[in-house]
Amino acid sequence: MQRCQAESYCKLFNEQRTNCHEHCIGYIQMQNIYNLSSMPKRYQYENPLVPEEADRDAFLYLRDWQNSVQDHVEKGDGLFLLSEKRGTGKTSWACKIMNEYFRKVALGNNLTCRGLFVNVPEFFRQLKNSFDNPNDEFAEMLQNIKTADLVIWDDIGTESPSNFVRETLYTFINHRESNMLSQIFTSNIPLETMRKQDYLGETIVSRIIGSSKLVEFQSDVDRRIDSL
Repeated sequence: MQRCQAESYCKLFNEQRTNCHEHCIGYIQMQNIYNLSSMPKRYQYENPLVPEEADRDAFLYLRDWQNSVQDHVEKGDGLFLLSEKRGTGKTSWACKIMNEYFRKVALGNNLTCRGLFVNVPEFFRQLKNSFDNPNDEFAEMLQNIKTADLVIWDDIGTESPSNFVRETLYTFINHRESNMLSQIFTSNIPLETMRKQDYLGETIVSRIIGSSKLVEFQSDVDRRIDSL
């Protein structure tokens, strides 16, 4: 059986996995909620993060947000995790927050998409490909973007989209904000760059900033290198 995402807090789990089996209802529902989320495997499990001094306040704020994630999602709160350096923990934190939300809502959820991970550059690529090669899986993803309780927009602003893609992205972000559906954005692109019309443009960036708490990472440590 596949490694269970609940291993860090399941009361039945032990290192020998003697109590684990593929017919466990908790295991089945965890697999369902993660399969629907499109979250990369590496982020689905417990990932301790120790802050550099420069990021201590940001980490403390995000830990508090994570601990009360269900309340934040119910209110439609958003986060914008920004760092001009790569590998500082933005995506890890976004996924830690979503993982905690899944921990709260997975049991009894069955086949409802409660959270969705969207890598924005890949989303742009799939959207362009869908013009000539429509497929049901991507169509389902587009529907889930509109309805999931929580969406992570990872690496937003790193590519220059076409006007159509930009307008489509705005439509989704605006729809979620207008319907009080939570969003977490991560980026390593300076705001002044993202505001340029050949990137996201002022309209999208203003919508993101207006609906999300900006949390900036100041450290220049690349955690992905440290973890190798």
